[in-house]
Amino acid sequence: MTCEIREICGDWALSINFLHETVTIYFNSLQNAKNVKHIIETDKSVPNCATVCDMVEVVRCKDCKFFRRESMCYCGEFGGIVTEKDFCSRGERKDENEQTHGC
Repeated sequence: MTCEIREICGDWALSINFLHETVTIYFNSLQNAKNVKHIIETDKSVPNCATVCDMVEVVRCKDCKFFRRESMCYCGEFGGIVTEKDFCSRGERKDENEQTHGC
């Protein structure tokens, strides 16, 4: 199996050549196309052998128990000015009975 990346109208196409057909996947960034191409070429399309990534749940600041609001919004645990839509992997979700503070 071979893969080829090409630019099409400002987007990126990854053509994957199987034995008797070609499948094309479109991406909005070259890096995303390169990542998928690397995974396909590394794993050689063996079922159940996909490259594993280390994923971590993120918590939006507005849902985090460390979120504080005084004159501005900030993180009470790790410091720094934040917005409600910011997030990090170290945040901890508020309990359901804790109040949500908006900015």
